Amino acid sequence: VLRSPLVLVVDESLASLPWECIPSLVEQPVARLPCAAYVDRCVAAADARGGSVASSDAYYLLNPSGDLQRTQAAFEERFARPPWEGVVGEPPAEEALR
Repeated sequence: VLRSPLVLVVDESLASLPWECIPSLVEQPVARLPCAAYVDRCVAAADARGGSVASSDAYYLLNPSGDLQRTQAAFEERFARPPWEGVVGEPPAEEALR
């Protein structure tokens, strides 16, 4: 099964966890980025080089444990714009990670 890359933006306290070793992510291309703003910079850089990033293929997971209310408030509106799909304030369904 061909899978699109997964970009993780994790807090410092979670950065040491081996996310790439989670069974559902073992076969998944995974990248870690330092902050959500970096995603925009990467997309802009790819566009400037003539590369392409299919934003319609993006999927976001924001505050799955529901405990980061300020982070959620800061990013939810921006992430929820079409064509992106994702989950906010709750863990994703396992099917969404495949």
